[in-house]
Amino acid sequence: DNALASFEKLVNNYNTEYNETAYRKAASILYGKKEYNRALVYFKKLVEYASTENNIIYGNNGCMHCAYELRQYRDAYNAATNIMLSGQNDNDLQNEALMIAGKSAIALSDNTNALDYLTRLSKNGNNDQCAEAAYLVALIHYNDNNIDLCEKQIKEILASDYTSEYWYASTFILYGDVYLAKGNAFQARYTYQSIIDNYEGEDLKKVAEDKIAALDKMEEGGEN
Repeated sequence: DNALASFEKLVNNYNTEYNETAYRKAASILYGKKEYNRALVYFKKLVEYASTENNIIYGNNGCMHCAYELRQYRDAYNAATNIMLSGQNDNDLQNEALMIAGKSAIALSDNTNALDYLTRLSKNGNNDQCAEAAYLVALIHYNDNNIDLCEKQIKEILASDYTSEYWYASTFILYGDVYLAKGNAFQARYTYQSIIDNYEGEDLKKVAEDKIAALDKMEEGGEN
């Protein structure tokens, strides 16, 4: 806290060659304390006054994460695209930028760009992050009522070598929703039940159980 106070005193009262370093230090300390509003101010200042490409990227990375945490999706999206356009070759950072740009675009109802960024990310590997991106592509199609495109994406996911059991199971649940949207309640129920029987995580089991309960209620209503 003493260090933070010193950095803040410097940047708020003086204009010296050390301000750039102080902006970076203050932003980093505040980010570590999850004080995202205050950190965002200094990350933006760092981008504004940065004299090196490294600090510009560092500042944009901080802006991207802080803004996303604060649900300031336009700022998060802009910072993410700045990182992607920076030309730096850190694959992990580029993938983070693709994910945050994609998720922010969804929040901004910009599904065209969301599909672009998430599709690119889904093809960058087989880890959890890439699997989540692939799932989100399918979910966007489903929410847009593009059921055939959603099913095509689901089949591609299930045929791939993604390593995430969570996102595979989430994809199976979405497949159940697709079956239901196509009027095949029997296959939907079977798909949901397969998650209950075979997936170990209680979170997605609960989702599948709730969907079966809703299906039961729907079918009961149809019989009355």
